[in-house]
Amino acid sequence: MVNMNSKISCGEMGRSPSQIMLDWSSRWREPEFSQSTGLPIFYTQSGRAAMLLAARLWNLARNDDVLVPAYNCGSEISPLVATGAHVSMYRVDRYARADVHDIMRRTTARTRLIVVIHYFGKAADLKELVEFCREKQIKLIEDCALSLYSQSVGQVGDASIFSFRKSLPVPDGGALVLRSAIHNAAQLISPVPTSIIARSAASLVKKWLKANYEGDNQAQSAVADPPDIPESYYCRPGQQVFGMSRLTLGQLNRTSSRDVVSRRRANFIHLRRRLAAVKAVEFLWDEEGLPDGTCPLGLPVLVADRRRWVFDLRAAGIPVTRWWEGYHRGLDWTEFPEARMLKDRLILLPVHQNLTCRHMDRIGDVMRSVSTTIRQ
Repeated sequence: MVNMNSKISCGEMGRSPSQIMLDWSSRWREPEFSQSTGLPIFYTQSGRAAMLLAARLWNLARNDDVLVPAYNCGSEISPLVATGAHVSMYRVDRYARADVHDIMRRTTARTRLIVVIHYFGKAADLKELVEFCREKQIKLIEDCALSLYSQSVGQVGDASIFSFRKSLPVPDGGALVLRSAIHNAAQLISPVPTSIIARSAASLVKKWLKANYEGDNQAQSAVADPPDIPESYYCRPGQQVFGMSRLTLGQLNRTSSRDVVSRRRANFIHLRRRLAAVKAVEFLWDEEGLPDGTCPLGLPVLVADRRRWVFDLRAAGIPVTRWWEGYHRGLDWTEFPEARMLKDRLILLPVHQNLTCRHMDRIGDVMRSVSTTIRQ
């Protein structure tokens, strides 16, 4: 049995005050962001804001149909719902793979946009869907918010959405990458208020302090069934699109994508091997390794009684959440059991670049200990 109180901090990515000052003082140059090479890019406050910007640039409206994956956060879908367009979902299977034939079946003469998500760093196979969209003259957005620095994502759609906060310790940051230039895009972006930057930077420092000086415990709380997404995830009609802060631009300049990819891949592979014998844990993906060029956001696993797992892991200092547990109340989930299963059972274990193999060993030990307790 592992001593759950022994401390090797596996905390969330934070930022020290000195690092934030260095980010702020870094001079501007084009950030190292390979997925945007040679294409028009517009930096926004978040991935959600980037999606809202795309919807406005393409003038989505009430007479338009939009197809989105049934396995979604809800936050990325809300800007599309806010346009007044008819947003409906398509099937995503148990392995978080888009069902292209279901997409084709649900397409109508009014379908103007299809959204595909690259989950947890792994590139979706889009060859058939791209050909279909071009034939039908339908816009295709690649949602790469979970796949920063992964190769083969954001390369074939009419636009790609990114979120830097998912992969880097930054106060804000998203991007819209377009396949072709739209001249009025920059005019739709407002400067992000200083108050918002300050609050977000303070949150980063708090995470850094927790990781270095405190625990990372979180009380178990009751949730609705099915739970709604947080109110802040909903997009209001007419909501402003804010730009990205200088802090995030500075850190992008100071971040080596090669180092981030290398560390995340090593942590993912090490942790997956440590969990191979834990029978209470089911892997989202069957293969043990990672496709070349994949930068994993985390290690996605499926468990029963997720609330209990999350509570015990956080009590041991492993910062996990009930990943994407909320259901956007404007969408009908009844015919998507596989997506509901993923929303109810998936945990994303941390493998981020601030962690080492020693942290992976700690996570593996805690997972084995929790699995023994839950089985009893």
